[in-house]
Amino acid sequence: MRFIDYLDVSQHHLNLDLPIVAQEIKTSTDTETGLVRQSVTMKRYQGSYSSVISVKCDGSTVSVSGNPSRWGRPDNLYGLTTFEQCIQVYNTILISIGLPPFTKCTRFDWLQGSDGKKATLTTDGALFSRVDWTRNFSVGKGNEKDFIRGISSYSIGKGIKPFLYSNGHTVTWGGKGSLWYQKVYNKSEDLRKNLKSQLKANPHLPSEDKSYLQKLIEYCDQKGIVRDEKEFKSRLLRKEDLCFYGLTKESDFNKYLTDIDKIIERIEMSTVDYVTISDQLLDKRIVKSRQAA
Repeated sequence: MRFIDYLDVSQHHLNLDLPIVAQEIKTSTDTETGLVRQSVTMKRYQGSYSSVISVKCDGSTVSVSGNPSRWGRPDNLYGLTTFEQCIQVYNTILISIGLPPFTKCTRFDWLQGSDGKKATLTTDGALFSRVDWTRNFSVGKGNEKDFIRGISSYSIGKGIKPFLYSNGHTVTWGGKGSLWYQKVYNKSEDLRKNLKSQLKANPHLPSEDKSYLQKLIEYCDQKGIVRDEKEFKSRLLRKEDLCFYGLTKESDFNKYLTDIDKIIERIEMSTVDYVTISDQLLDKRIVKSRQAA
């Protein structure tokens, strides 16, 4: 089961005078025209269980970033599966701080810029600028590094090569400058690092929270949980018309989420071929052992 692990959303509100919400307000002046520009940075809002969502508003555009599946929950081993559920989480936060909720797009258009400038996207609803899809694989206790090492032998997309971390717990594809970024990693190892960070930041972490996370780590160890995450960046979302809340469906992403499945199929086929060839060599007495085959 796939679920949404991270979501960046924004909406421009015409003819509304909204309150400024920001951690910092930065002002710059064009020395030639004297035009003064103002920009704002994200303000972090803390939820229960150390969950965080970031919000900003410059007076007309509202933006929210974070992991809606993690908000107010001790973990996100499993999370929200629809955009509707995620936006409900965000809207609850927006309303609580006096900002208008995100609304669905019913139309969109590209306006050609003047003097050869790029076309501008306009719509009547909220836009996605980042969408992360996630799922878990159960590969069996102690098999996580073998699984990750196995899939790290394959390129995905248009020949994008893998990068295997030296500790063997993570492999990635894509990155800076690409339209997407994919990561497969050992979930229990990731949880151990998170627990260590939480204890460092808060030495007085409630015992029940610590106990819960330790049990979650044990569960992931027993099942051999490996997590697959794929981040879709703004350029890809706009290029493929996947950025419109209300017009974009969850199923629209399915065709972009099959890379790891294809690798697993190739590995399984290679394993079957190897066993078949070995059996033939043994049957014909060309070799005396499977190891020799």
